[in-house]
Amino acid sequence: MSDALVVFDGHSMMHRSFHAGKRQLDTRNREVGAVLTMLDQIVRLLGKMRARHLVMAFDPGGPLHRHELAPDYKAHRKPTDPELLPQFDIAREAVEALGIPTVRVEGFEADDAIASLTDRARSEGLPTWIIGLDKDLYQLVTDEDPTVRMFVLATKEVIDEAAVSDRIGVPPRAALDYYALVGDSGDHIAGVKGVGPKAASTLLQAFGSLDGIFDHLDDIPQLDLRGAGRLPLRLLDGRGAATHAQQLLALRRDVPLGFASLRQELLWRGPAAGADALFAELDDDRALVGARRLT
Repeated sequence: MSDALVVFDGHSMMHRSFHAGKRQLDTRNREVGAVLTMLDQIVRLLGKMRARHLVMAFDPGGPLHRHELAPDYKAHRKPTDPELLPQFDIAREAVEALGIPTVRVEGFEADDAIASLTDRARSEGLPTWIIGLDKDLYQLVTDEDPTVRMFVLATKEVIDEAAVSDRIGVPPRAALDYYALVGDSGDHIAGVKGVGPKAASTLLQAFGSLDGIFDHLDDIPQLDLRGAGRLPLRLLDGRGAATHAQQLLALRRDVPLGFASLRQELLWRGPAAGADALFAELDDDRALVGARRLT
């Protein structure tokens, strides 16, 4: 495991930590419960994985490149809880104090940074573990060396190609097209009206891709699928929506990361100089002590 890159999804980890319910104030009277919970998770995980290449990705503030394609992208989501929002900057400082670099690029979501990190790692011969459970990341998973797998903290589940297929009925290479068909209500992406998970997986199993489906519309009524006869018309009506969804859901692999060599610059060498002062301010140094034991 030492010769692998571990990419932490800082956005999802902070939300999960916040909803775990811990509340704690630091010496400056700031709420840091989510930060401390996440730091504890990181150190415990590093103790088990013994990975040596580490990085954490965060969402930026402000507009995203996807807003150019869809101004209402994620517009209906509830605002981040005001108790959690200020903790993101504290979390970045604390993670960097542990010696773990962070990536936060304006205009690009954490998932895009993770996709770009994963591609770069594979080009350098590094397998990748993604710590998170965003289904948009399924499209990155591969069993082909160097492998890319996900690890779900809540369930301790490893997500490989077989696990993706178990969850959505198609392998990772078809995950993007699957969600283009069914949509993603969480991100306000419609997909094709009248095409649900069963139909989407059956169509992709039969024809391989979104393009393959539209190339074989005449063959769809012969599929062993309830309502197959009505699907060609639904697909034609929803072709534009599917293509739009595909564009929105495709992860960017060209995020400017600022690293010349992941092997060199993401190699974990233990907590940074000055970490003691930051953790004294947090009024809880257990993560720092735990991290030093691992070096």
